[in-house]
Amino acid sequence: MFSHLSLAASAAVGGILVFIGTQTVNALWIILGAREEGRKLERAELDSATNKAIGELRDEADRARFNRRLCIERAGCTSTQQVSASKDRLNQAARAVVGTALIGAQGATPADQDKIDETVAGLCGARAWTQSECARHDAAQQ
Repeated sequence: MFSHLSLAASAAVGGILVFIGTQTVNALWIILGAREEGRKLERAELDSATNKAIGELRDEADRARFNRRLCIERAGCTSTQQVSASKDRLNQAARAVVGTALIGAQGATPADQDKIDETVAGLCGARAWTQSECARHDAAQQ
């Protein structure tokens, strides 16, 4: 009787060890490889859809809007670093991004000029540009 119990216990322990070994192999090798392969396929699919959408855009403004949206949606334009969000810091950031190249700029068409003037009005209203820079742009449009 003792030999039957010993045999059953040994079989149970052996089964448990095989199960643990199989789970370890799955966790350390097979599942990680499958996850990475899934990530590669997902990235390829997203890149393909992105390239197709970019190809369908009509002009540079559409591309710029699309890139901003894509950047935000994929969290590519975020930062985990905490920074000051004071009005002065935001104005400095806007000024650094936009620059002052639009001061006195002339659009090729009246519609282009309207877009330039609307952009300048926003920059002046937000005080990203100084009063003298805004006045120089206005004077150039007279």
